[in-house]
Amino acid sequence: MDREDMIERYARFLREYVDDSGNEVYLNKLKDLLTVTPRRSLSIDWTHLNSFDPELAEELLKNPEDSILAAEDAIQIVLREPPLLREEEFKVHARFFNLPRTLLVKELGSEHINRLIQVDGIITRVSEVKPFVEKAVFVCKDCGNEMVRLQRPYDNIVKPSKCDACGSRNVELDVEKSRFINFQSFRLQDRPESLKGGQMPRFIDAILLDDLVDTALPGDRVLVTGILRVILEQKDKRPIFKKVLEVNHIEQLSKEIEELEITPEDEQKIRELAKRKDIVDAIVDSIAPAIWGHKTVKKGIALALFGGVQRVLPDGTKLRGESHVLLVGDPGVAKCVDYDTQVVLADGSLGKIGELVEGAIRRAKKEGTLGRVDDGFYAPIDLELYALDAKTLKVKKVKANIAWKRTAPERMFLIRTASGREIRVTPTHPFFVFENGQFKTRKAEELKASDFIAVPRIIPVAGKPTRLWDIEIEKPKTAKSRLKLPEFADEEFWYVIGLLAGEGYAQNRNGSATIFFTNNDEKLIQKVYEYFRKLDLNPTIRKPHRGKSAKEVYVSSVEFFRLFKHLGIAENSSKKKVPSQIFSARLEDIKAFLQGYFDAEGTVDRARPKITVVSASLELLRGVRHLLLRFGIKSQLHATRGIATNGKMKEAKTYYRLVITGKDVIKFRETIGFGVEEKAKLLAKVTNGIKLNTNVDVVPGVSKLLRELRESAGLRQKDLGINRSTYLHYERGDRLPSREKLKIVVETLKEKSPDAPKKLKVLELLADSDIFWDRVVEVREYKPEHPWVYDLQVPEHHNFIANDIFVHNSQILRYVANLAPRAIYTSGKSSSAAGLTAAAVRDEFTGSWVLEAGVLVLADGGFALIDEFDKMSDRDRSAIHEALEQQTISISKAGITATLNSRTTVIAAANPKYGRFNRHKSLPEQLDLPPTLLSRFDLIFLLLDEPDEKIDASIAEHILKVRRGEAEAVTPKIPYDLLKKYIAYARKNIHPVLSKEAMDEIKRYYVRMRKGFRKSGEDEGVQPIPITARQLEALIRLSEAHARMRLSETVTREDARAAIQIIEEMIRKIATDEEGTLDVSILEVGKSSKKINKIDKLIDIIKSLESEGEFGAPEDKVVEAAKQAGIGTENEVKKLINDLKRDARIYEPRAGFYRVL
Repeated sequence: MDREDMIERYARFLREYVDDSGNEVYLNKLKDLLTVTPRRSLSIDWTHLNSFDPELAEELLKNPEDSILAAEDAIQIVLREPPLLREEEFKVHARFFNLPRTLLVKELGSEHINRLIQVDGIITRVSEVKPFVEKAVFVCKDCGNEMVRLQRPYDNIVKPSKCDACGSRNVELDVEKSRFINFQSFRLQDRPESLKGGQMPRFIDAILLDDLVDTALPGDRVLVTGILRVILEQKDKRPIFKKVLEVNHIEQLSKEIEELEITPEDEQKIRELAKRKDIVDAIVDSIAPAIWGHKTVKKGIALALFGGVQRVLPDGTKLRGESHVLLVGDPGVAKCVDYDTQVVLADGSLGKIGELVEGAIRRAKKEGTLGRVDDGFYAPIDLELYALDAKTLKVKKVKANIAWKRTAPERMFLIRTASGREIRVTPTHPFFVFENGQFKTRKAEELKASDFIAVPRIIPVAGKPTRLWDIEIEKPKTAKSRLKLPEFADEEFWYVIGLLAGEGYAQNRNGSATIFFTNNDEKLIQKVYEYFRKLDLNPTIRKPHRGKSAKEVYVSSVEFFRLFKHLGIAENSSKKKVPSQIFSARLEDIKAFLQGYFDAEGTVDRARPKITVVSASLELLRGVRHLLLRFGIKSQLHATRGIATNGKMKEAKTYYRLVITGKDVIKFRETIGFGVEEKAKLLAKVTNGIKLNTNVDVVPGVSKLLRELRESAGLRQKDLGINRSTYLHYERGDRLPSREKLKIVVETLKEKSPDAPKKLKVLELLADSDIFWDRVVEVREYKPEHPWVYDLQVPEHHNFIANDIFVHNSQILRYVANLAPRAIYTSGKSSSAAGLTAAAVRDEFTGSWVLEAGVLVLADGGFALIDEFDKMSDRDRSAIHEALEQQTISISKAGITATLNSRTTVIAAANPKYGRFNRHKSLPEQLDLPPTLLSRFDLIFLLLDEPDEKIDASIAEHILKVRRGEAEAVTPKIPYDLLKKYIAYARKNIHPVLSKEAMDEIKRYYVRMRKGFRKSGEDEGVQPIPITARQLEALIRLSEAHARMRLSETVTREDARAAIQIIEEMIRKIATDEEGTLDVSILEVGKSSKKINKIDKLIDIIKSLESEGEFGAPEDKVVEAAKQAGIGTENEVKKLINDLKRDARIYEPRAGFYRVL
């Protein structure tokens, strides 16, 4: 389409387009631009253009640059015609919106380059406004010639290298004559709620020009129309480009709970639900149904999810409606493993968890950083290991930061799986399972045979060469040293060690030592012989014994024997183990070792793809199984009874058999293979063109998900790319799909429903994850022999690989993250610079300082779920006070001063400072949080694990039901998706008002509580306050939330009573002083009123006694006077003195003397 034609068609559209009522939409808009709203942009709805001139609308999408310029020229033509008749120049931009397809940032690809696209996202950072030279005029200093160059905002400056007229290189930009417009860049990121199944949010930098600058702030959700441009990455010399969006139109989306698709049918269901008498209980029971009890906690979280109503007073003051909740719990109620559990470390080596933790505890003792809890110790540790990344379901390198050592419980559990993996854990230790389309954790004591747990299918470690010269080998005392080892172990070395690990043995008698290698294969005997010669040893080949076919090569060398012993293969056959050095070696070295071992010991089944090795040593085969995982080869390990073929004793012993079958045999053939020709040929023959049984590698818990996805795509069972009779069973759940079949189904669903729901992403991740679902075959209780159990804390990921199983530390917050209609789950130890609040960071795109929004800003209008709240940075801690109360975040950094909204409900979890919660200390003393921050939370819950016969019986019953597979024990009373919609609907449409009865109820409670606590005769000092105005505010918010749960527009007396009950229970638990009096000062100030009075008295005593001694008040006199004043015992007084020293209210000029500061 040529330019003139385009201008003509746009002008006709602007003149002639009318709406249903016959109004000239765009002529009226242009009139408004000239008179009412002095703006320089005309917004054009693409659907209007499409209905008027489809060809032109299509051209706009494909060739946006020329089309937009043509539209702007057409606007100029229309402005000069009647009825507008504008004489002077008035530049108006054409801005297009409402395009046919909206993309997420992560969907932008090379096919969108130079196309007009519409992208939905959240703004995370915004730069300052700068001038951009749109039309640059360069002047030659020698001849005065002017040269005009048009610039692009996303490209480097275009500058003439020399004067067009005289050829001089003396050319400069003339700022006066050039034309500048405003320029601003921002970063657009996928909205957190648009990501499911743990995807990474992608971002794109975008450019705003002229009148679009300053139209958006960090944290805003926007719909952006623009042209996708690419620029060459400067730092890279490779032909790789960076994407930039040149914005044409930007529209802010509502800050309300994002529209969950609530259809009229959904609304009817929601209204029906609300009529239930037990609706409040049903909602509470539907939160984290797999976690027993904690009813009050769940109710508190439910109230926070519904929230109160925000009120704006006539003077503009805002009263927040959001209720913040803090959960304080014993961190991981003893989720530990036994001493010998093997952990995979960063370099691939294996370490016993007991040794690792004991080492950290010894270091912490030396450095004075050892922490104590009532049942053990914890110490800082800086240890790299491997974990499952919950976002991608891939194995990645992570860091553990705390090591735990705790008293072993009276009973522990041994868990054994179908592949032969074993781990010994405490009863509450959780394992990953996948059920009803969701990841869940199941405690060891709840596991039953036939459950599937997550184990790694591959451990991606690169490793490095092993330096043999670092191994200390004692030289022989009599003969001279002969052994000549290479500096680094090469593949040949490891291949021979693999052979010897299989068929080698050693004899050490009277100071002389001999190594033997026995095998039927002539070539292997020759191989070992030649390698011994290479090491400068003197080997001998011995002919077979009479009636035997096996040959033997042997060498006498004390040094080689010591190396052999050091590598762990000199022991008798039942005590052999894989050399520890090989675990951190290169992949090619591991391959050589495994090939050697299987050449010596492996047998290939003649009829089917199956490789077997048998050994008397369980530890050796466990090591081999782990090494196979480096190549993603799965194997099974089982005990068997048999009689040794080479032994003199003909009695049955326990042997261990390692088996590789099915697809893994092919993987073995391709990555490791046999060096022995006969075995290699047989392996090729049995794996040639066979149909494999994939039913070993299955994915559990997907039947419900498959049915929902198929129905939402409007497909029949036969449309899913696999045989209907097979697929039918997957939906019924009586057969599990293999990974291969699941991949086919996922691909078909993606193809047939392009706007596939987010649940499909979960299936896609599962089909391609690093998880192998291993079936549990034995759960056995036993009495532990070792007095201690151990654990490692991995922040953020909360799991690591031990004994080739993912072991995990569980959370309650994750459940809420799934339920809240718009929630961001994060950890207080947030890694980004913006952290929880906001920060100024340097932008790579423009090089200037920009404002980046943190979690509380991004969750504006939704929920922020913050784990490890006590571990946040000091900067965040100071800013969060304002965020929790005023619901804004003010920032003044790098010359940027701004106030960002954070109208967020915060549900946070924190751990006590000393690990376990101590009943005899106040809450603020045990939390690493200032009391001022604690008082901002409406509800604070303690999650304690205390023995109680009645509760323990109920928990046991619940667990047994779950283990027996009784679905109702863990099925939520209200389906998860419906509850999510119910919450969103209530928050959007229901705005309850306090009734007279509810107001009276709250007022009566408040007055009664405050009146009842002024005791006579206690006029001196600070009075204990049982409740303050802050709790009154909280009561109102919680009453409104309770009414919202019932979808009621009025807050009744019952709602008020429910709120009072929950607040009272909280105050009794956490705000009771040493004498059992309710005192909110404990939360507000961190100390009870009685303690404040004692401290004031003690300071007065120290002041009055300062003149008694040369260096201040002597300690013994202070203690004596304090005892007489009734402050407490000698120990109590000394503790108060220490507290005062710590708070810098007194100082010690000389040991034992005090002065007041």
